[in-house]
Amino acid sequence: MTQQYADATMDLADEHGLLFYGAGAQIFRGWALIGRGSDQRAADELRQGLATWQATGAKLMAPHFLTLLAMTIPPADDVDPGLRVLDDALVVVEATGEHIYEAEVCRLRGERLLRGAPDETRVRAAEAFFARALEIARRQDALSLELRAAMSLARLRRGRARDELARDVILPLYQRFKEGFDTHDLLEARQLLDFDAER
Repeated sequence: MTQQYADATMDLADEHGLLFYGAGAQIFRGWALIGRGSDQRAADELRQGLATWQATGAKLMAPHFLTLLAMTIPPADDVDPGLRVLDDALVVVEATGEHIYEAEVCRLRGERLLRGAPDETRVRAAEAFFARALEIARRQDALSLELRAAMSLARLRRGRARDELARDVILPLYQRFKEGFDTHDLLEARQLLDFDAER
């Protein structure tokens, strides 16, 4: 549906010369293609849309859009370009004061550090980013982002002495939701809680 609405928005934006809206729609069209066998096209769409967005002078939502771009970049063993994009997003957060997506940028940076076979230094850094994401989301009362950060931290700590995170943190967050129980995040939270209950 996102791709469908993005295509319609791009058509309208082209028809009326609305560069700003067309760029935003192209970014979301790229996001809609991630993980659907078109990751290179997704990356191209996101890069083009982001370049046009920035060319208009817009800075709003840049951390979010950079995070979407990072999701299209394959992981690398040594210098990960996806990590650089996420670092750029954090720089924009500090420069503009737009903190609305900061928790998710931090969480995804932690997830990216854990790709492959991370050493202990990367594991500790990822844990710190998850904790930072959790604290930011909690402070902002951003329930969905807080749940995501808690789940990332719980997955990392699974099998260690601090396994109680699932029950102590995820369960109270899960219980605050009133709808959306068929969404990816809440289904994943339920799985984590069920796993913890079986232990």
